[in-house]
Amino acid sequence: MNITRLVPVAAISLMTLGCSGGSSNNESATQQSQPINSAAPSVTSISIVIDEQAMSVTPNALNLKAGKSGEFSLTLTQGYKIESIYGCGATYNEDTSKIKVTATEKSCAIKVTAQEKQTIVPVTSSVLGFGSLSSLPQNVEQGSSFDINATPQTDYILDKIVGCGAAQDSRGRWHVLSAQSPCHIEATFTSNFEASVDFAESIRLPIVIHVIENGNISISDELAHSHVELLNMHFRRSKLLADFDFLIDSSAPEHTPIPDKDRQYIADTGITFYLATNTIDGAPSTGINRILTDQTLTEQAMKSSMWDANKVINVWVGEKPTSAIDQETIYHLTANSESNSLAGIAIDHRKFSDFSNRSFDAKLGKTLTHSMGHYLGLIGHITQGPENGHRNLPCDGVIQPSPLCTNKDLLFNYMRDSQVADDNKRMFSISQANLMRLYIQNGPLEALYNHVRDKQ
Repeated sequence: MNITRLVPVAAISLMTLGCSGGSSNNESATQQSQPINSAAPSVTSISIVIDEQAMSVTPNALNLKAGKSGEFSLTLTQGYKIESIYGCGATYNEDTSKIKVTATEKSCAIKVTAQEKQTIVPVTSSVLGFGSLSSLPQNVEQGSSFDINATPQTDYILDKIVGCGAAQDSRGRWHVLSAQSPCHIEATFTSNFEASVDFAESIRLPIVIHVIENGNISISDELAHSHVELLNMHFRRSKLLADFDFLIDSSAPEHTPIPDKDRQYIADTGITFYLATNTIDGAPSTGINRILTDQTLTEQAMKSSMWDANKVINVWVGEKPTSAIDQETIYHLTANSESNSLAGIAIDHRKFSDFSNRSFDAKLGKTLTHSMGHYLGLIGHITQGPENGHRNLPCDGVIQPSPLCTNKDLLFNYMRDSQVADDNKRMFSISQANLMRLYIQNGPLEALYNHVRDKQ
């Protein structure tokens, strides 16, 4: 009987290396002709380690040939979730709750850890006043933290935030450090101004600032915000700003206080302005619309960028020819204006005052304030203009005894012409405020007034 022996390849190599003379040629030939079979694929053991309180698993282990794949099925205990799975190059399918693994030539172990699910806290919010909360999460895990982003409209400030344990850090930023259920955040925004003593109703009007950028313009968002704040100071805080000693050193040669006899005619117009928070189509907006162009401040550039003047006041800031820097342009909206008629105020960017440091200086430009007076119905200047304008209207002050006074007598009025230095323009009169409010509420701007009033 012939017996053929199967010898591993490694063994054959060793035997060959260990032989010296004495073997016959026939014996060598016999050994070389013996068949060499590959070893059968090894079987690898894959075990799995779990927290039995948090889950169960089937099967308890896998025995796979190298290169073959298998699966473990996990069943989580209610209230738990997978924290981590590592080892053996395993992957986890959350939808099927299965762990897939491919065997190698070495045995290995998979470790699965779990943690208790946190209670999900729904986060709701509300706003009092004019401002917005943005980027708030709708749901958070109980005990987690998140930031609160609160943005007041231009004529308002953030007063306080309450709910969800909200707190303010040393930099003025608001956070929730540990959300608990129920979780409701309420932000309160208050006006920068006290109620007007001259008018019962406050009128708020949205502005969009179109910046015609041609490479020579530098109007930052912060500058645009600050100039609207300055505009509001002129329309609402004239009584405060009338104290010239507050504005300019009383020892300065140019110090010229408003005469006591005229101070009683200074009006808090009750009119404030804010940068529009939405486009005409309703999309969120900063109220600053930048138009990249190689043009100067032309009517074509303005008309192509204009928003509906029955919903917002258009203000264009761009480059004018040097000879026209001091010449603001007002395009009036009238009762019979076509819907796409050019309407708004155009001023040179060099007349756009920088109030970004919030340090008031009476010399800061009044160009936009003066122009806004015209846009709101003040016709002509104080010392010039048509007889039916506002120059001959009574000052409407109350004084005992009451002297005869008309607006043309008020030498510190914002509606003085460009020949008067800006620091000597410091007031609207009560009769001017009445005229502007009438123009807004019952005149050509009535549609704008009704549009924004419905939202306030």
